Amino acid sequence: MAPQVRFVDDGEKLRTNKRKDPRQQAMPGKVKGKRERAAHSKARTGCRTCKARRIKCDEKQPACLRCTSTGRTCEGYEPPNPTRWLVVTGPSQPKLPPPPIHSILPTAYPDCLLEDGYVKLSFDFFRNVAAPELSHFFGKSFWSESLLSTSHQFPAVMSAILALSSLHRRFKDGLPIKGDVFAGRQYEKSLKQLIRSISSTTDKSHSRIMSLLCGVIYSVIEVLHGSCNQARRHLDGIIRLLNEEKSAKTANGGSEEVLVADKVMRDLRAIITRFDIEAATYSSRRPPQIALEPLEPLGPQRSPSPVSNLDEIEAELCRLMLHTINLIYAAKPYRYEGLGGPVPDQLLYDQENIIRNMSFWWATYESTLREAATASQSSDDTRRAVSLIVHYHTTWTSLNGCIYPSETAYDAYLFNFSEIVHYASLLNGGDSNPPQTYHSSYQHMEPVIDPNIDPNIDPNLDSYIFENLKIDTSHSTIPESSSNNTFLDVHNLLNPQSRSPSPYPTSPSSTSSTSSSQRGQNSPSPCPKPTSFSPETGLVFPLFWTALRCRDGFLRRQALAQLTHYSFQEGVWIPGAQARVASRVIEIEEDLEPWSVLEACVNGFIGSRELLPKVHDIDERKRCHHIAWPTDRVARAGDMVYSVLPQGEKGAWETRSESISY
Repeated sequence: MAPQVRFVDDGEKLRTNKRKDPRQQAMPGKVKGKRERAAHSKARTGCRTCKARRIKCDEKQPACLRCTSTGRTCEGYEPPNPTRWLVVTGPSQPKLPPPPIHSILPTAYPDCLLEDGYVKLSFDFFRNVAAPELSHFFGKSFWSESLLSTSHQFPAVMSAILALSSLHRRFKDGLPIKGDVFAGRQYEKSLKQLIRSISSTTDKSHSRIMSLLCGVIYSVIEVLHGSCNQARRHLDGIIRLLNEEKSAKTANGGSEEVLVADKVMRDLRAIITRFDIEAATYSSRRPPQIALEPLEPLGPQRSPSPVSNLDEIEAELCRLMLHTINLIYAAKPYRYEGLGGPVPDQLLYDQENIIRNMSFWWATYESTLREAATASQSSDDTRRAVSLIVHYHTTWTSLNGCIYPSETAYDAYLFNFSEIVHYASLLNGGDSNPPQTYHSSYQHMEPVIDPNIDPNIDPNLDSYIFENLKIDTSHSTIPESSSNNTFLDVHNLLNPQSRSPSPYPTSPSSTSSTSSSQRGQNSPSPCPKPTSFSPETGLVFPLFWTALRCRDGFLRRQALAQLTHYSFQEGVWIPGAQARVASRVIEIEEDLEPWSVLEACVNGFIGSRELLPKVHDIDERKRCHHIAWPTDRVARAGDMVYSVLPQGEKGAWETRSESISY
């Protein structure tokens, strides 16, 4: 007989037909004529006094008559209890297999599935607040669809969501992350549930998806805790699992369950790929871990592939970004070996191949991305398109300068740096009209690649590659006539005993500011604390990269100013921490007083474009190479390490460091 399941509210009795034991009827010691109590319903809504006296209450308001008529004090009634209890009658049945993965999450969770009101509140907060913020730039399909549609099936995923929701709420409220007891208990509960589920199930596809989902959430939780090393361990574990994953569609056909599982796996693969890019970019010792297929040479007859949405455009760009980062790690030993050092011909060929593929990607999708970036119908697609444009220009500059030891290689890409600053300002509330001076004056600085390059050339012919990679650096300055170059100056914010004449004109509006030297070298004006959190890289690293590698004083200060006032922490990228590193690099290269540039940008002063340094003003001997910044998010302090060539291009490298706190 199948079990009967129904919900019973408080105060309602489950009526069942109870048969008397025949042996009790035949008991000899039973006294006949004793009055038996008639069957009745037990009331649970009476006042406290009548319940204590075990008598029936008339439930009059505000005090019952049974109490007042006997001179007693009616202690009132219990508040209504909305709890609904799950009652199961009938014989037990064997354990059922897990429901199919394509089961859809109901609009509202039954109260019986939630432990208490705070759990329900945490889940509602995640669904309505945390999930949209976590997918601010990328991953809306994962955080708002795939994760929620599978959380009811996997208890470990549900517990992890509750832990992340509680931590995210404390982050937005400005409360200490370490003091969240509820999140700690849910995190521990999720880990135990995950281990128990993996050991008890035989369905490898469900175990794989559950492990990947939990691993993604665990890595985000550790980032919020400031434990970057622990987050990296979680990420490396799920990447190893992802590399071993094989498509279930081939083995199981095209059933509905498999198709939906493939959708979840696509979302997982996309977000794990972006996490891998972020981790490899942030750390100088961890190359990408995701297995990549070799990048095929791009032939001249290749036609654009049809694209239906931004998912495919993003996936192709992420693939090219991974190849670029792998190239950067492979070229690092040769780049800092010394100017003119031997670079393997294969690296030069790989760089040329990635450049050709990146150029093709941009030529194919530029119009689509620019149209989506300026559209107002969907803010999610607009942010996503703007982020893709910014990431393309960031990857393009790093790709073209990753092999050359000289930092002057980046001077040819001011157009790309200006695009990063412009499109980042669109998401920061800037002017929606693109700066025409940037577009018209920097266009000639794009590298020109000969379309007649044979894709099947010998990889050892590095001279052939360099002959076909032409970069025009004859006009590497910013046009000084622009309607947007009028800014308040920071002359009075600088120490009058600075090591070089100040490039800023005097402004009476800045006389009330306190110089950085009065607060000490390691005590600049604090940057506004981020109030929002997204686990993926959006604008922090592109702006940070621009402030480091763009030697035009006006552009790099614009990037730094946006960074100091940016309200999002993006995974491991904290805008205030990166702003301090970028500020010190600018001050070192331009020979300015410590923290003067950061303090100026925090207070909204950039300076006059005509008086700020140009790219040709920054000598190679002053430029910072191979910059490493503090990564201890718990201590929030550490050493910034960088290398310089004080004796020129033919001299020896010199490593320097200084302490930075944030």
